[in-house]
Amino acid sequence: MEAQPICRDGIVRKIEEDHLLVEITVSSACGECRAKSICMPSERKQELIEAQNPYNQEFVVGEVVTLNLQSSSGRKAVILGYLMPFLVLLASFLLTFLFTDKEWIPVLVSLVCTFLYYVVLYHFKNRMDKQFTFYVTKREL
Repeated sequence: MEAQPICRDGIVRKIEEDHLLVEITVSSACGECRAKSICMPSERKQELIEAQNPYNQEFVVGEVVTLNLQSSSGRKAVILGYLMPFLVLLASFLLTFLFTDKEWIPVLVSLVCTFLYYVVLYHFKNRMDKQFTFYVTKREL
């Protein structure tokens, strides 16, 4: 069974040689619910996403397009961004807690280890950008 891509609509803001900049609206979870009129407008923000044009389709600035990401890439991003740091935090806390009698040391060590994890992740940012590639297609009506 083939994984379905994660799709979002966006607006083309800039066209460069081999990629496009697509603007999407990001909402908090409560911004999409029925009570969104109660929430503040600050719950929504605009983000520019760099996307590839693998099918060499013609786009114009201002056109509404579909931004795609393979769902397997989305799962990998969740694992790298949320699950792994949690495991690093938990493991470093528990291991340090076993070897010390002071309570503040495991907390400090686990926070430093988690920070170092994110530093390493940032260091490999260019390599990961190649794995997490967005691509654009014409919007289906």
